[in-house]
Amino acid sequence: MKMLNEGAMSEIDLLAKESKDFKTFVKAFQKEYSNLDAGSFKELEAWLKTVYDSAKNESNEVTEAAQVPYNIMDFAKNKGSYAVALVKKAATWAEKSGKRISGGTAIGKNYSTIILDMKHQGSEIYINLDKETIELFGEPVTDAKSFAKVLATNESTVNEGNKDEQVKKECISRLSDFFRVSPNALSKFNFDGNDNIKELTKALNSTSDKGTELYYQTAIKSVKKDLGVNESVNEKYIPTFKKFINKK
Repeated sequence: MKMLNEGAMSEIDLLAKESKDFKTFVKAFQKEYSNLDAGSFKELEAWLKTVYDSAKNESNEVTEAAQVPYNIMDFAKNKGSYAVALVKKAATWAEKSGKRISGGTAIGKNYSTIILDMKHQGSEIYINLDKETIELFGEPVTDAKSFAKVLATNESTVNEGNKDEQVKKECISRLSDFFRVSPNALSKFNFDGNDNIKELTKALNSTSDKGTELYYQTAIKSVKKDLGVNESVNEKYIPTFKKFINKK
């Protein structure tokens, strides 16, 4: 059989998940890929059975657990069945780890990145629709096991009192979401109050160093407040602070 690219395999996988039975899947495949050099029908049928069984097993696991807010699911449905599958997969992994998806949004060109929250405006999960990848706290995850491992590591960091790294992660998450930039663009900053504001202005695609500093300080103080770090929010930041934590 002629090799299929990753995109075609994803579409075939989704076709299998949406088919009511194997016979329906075979017919749908033959209609969709009528020009494909698939060898003998016996070989094709055996391969399709493997694809179908694998897709259905995964689909059943996802359907049983995943609970996603309606607005996120509606957006995913508009993007296509592959987006729905990715969102449900991430939600399933979260629930298997004792978490749930409480909200989210979409960012980037053509809204090709879906952000899912496990806590209020947490932005813990990033789904890249173009690459069909899922990241948790900036780390790639491919199944429930790797999801649980990254989650445990992150929570352990907080529980052990390593607040500085967690403050940095949360600030990156909030500012990248707020300014609609990649989290990777902010990874070089420490978010300890001593970062180069001019460099941060460039990374955020901001137009004002003064505005950047205001949001920078707001992010640090609001994150520390949420994490229980003993640092009060300066009165002058309170109006911006309220707008910042409520804006999506």
